[in-house]
Amino acid sequence: MNPLARHLETLLLQHDCVVVPGFGGFITNYVEALSEQQDATTVFYPPYRIVRFNQSLQQSDGLLVGSYMAAYDAAFPAAEKQMRRDVNAMVDALLLDGSYTLTNIGTLHMDLNHCVTLDTAESGLTTPALYGLSTLQLPSAEAVEAERKLKEAIELTTLVPVVTEPGNEAEDNGTVTISIRRRWVDIAISAAAAVLLFFLFSYPMMHDQATDDVVVAGTGMTRTTPATPVAAKVEVKAERIEAAATPQETATPAVVETETKATFSIVLASYVAEKSSLEYVDDLTKAGFKEGRFERTGRVGRVLYGHYPTEEAAQNALKALKEQSKEFAEAWVYEYE
Repeated sequence: MNPLARHLETLLLQHDCVVVPGFGGFITNYVEALSEQQDATTVFYPPYRIVRFNQSLQQSDGLLVGSYMAAYDAAFPAAEKQMRRDVNAMVDALLLDGSYTLTNIGTLHMDLNHCVTLDTAESGLTTPALYGLSTLQLPSAEAVEAERKLKEAIELTTLVPVVTEPGNEAEDNGTVTISIRRRWVDIAISAAAAVLLFFLFSYPMMHDQATDDVVVAGTGMTRTTPATPVAAKVEVKAERIEAAATPQETATPAVVETETKATFSIVLASYVAEKSSLEYVDDLTKAGFKEGRFERTGRVGRVLYGHYPTEEAAQNALKALKEQSKEFAEAWVYEYE
């Protein structure tokens, strides 16, 4: 590697122009930061420095020979002689090959008329003041605004307990609405089931060998069970459906068969006030989710999404919603008749 390239690179870190006597001058220019729109993303490019070559600058400015004097700890004549030797080696390579590469600066080219040009390195010139700056990609303003509106709409599913104010009795019917996450309800149900199973399986072990009689009303049957510390008779009442009979016919039980078709939907929010739910549905519609609706069953209000004939179809739709936005992570499938 020609030492001339190292001297030029070091000098260009601190100076905007370095002249190679009898050959030309290397001039640095700053390129300002740029931005480019790519679909829904804006790409920002940091500022950087590039090097230009001007063959008209021939007069020595003393910088290059001074660098040689400091590097070799030599006097001016010896340093200038070594500099001339390196410059001549570069010119000979240009005349022979037509090009010469200066590491971290660029590639020099010479045409048939001995005109020299410089192709600057793509990485740009090393600059301490700009070190560490890299390309930055940011979403466009439209994408940010759409994401913000969707997030505000989804945040309504995590409401804090709301107590009706004195001036809003007519609007909220004087009810107190509390938002409860379904995960908490599932935990409570699981705990209650565990306690119930514990008592059911441990209860027979507390009995002795005595027995009690349990009478089943309406059947005329008596079932013997292990005695408990306090004897008790449990009467099970069975409801009967009697069909109307004529005086000549004996009444016979009538059996009614019903056919139900289950329908599935996706619950986005539950136990929320009607006013907040309608605002949430409106925000979902504006965000492109047009199948949202509000339904009330008794005192329970829910924000539902879509109608699905099978649970599999509902689960597939729920998966698609979660892939579109992480705000639907708490949604779940609901079955009603």
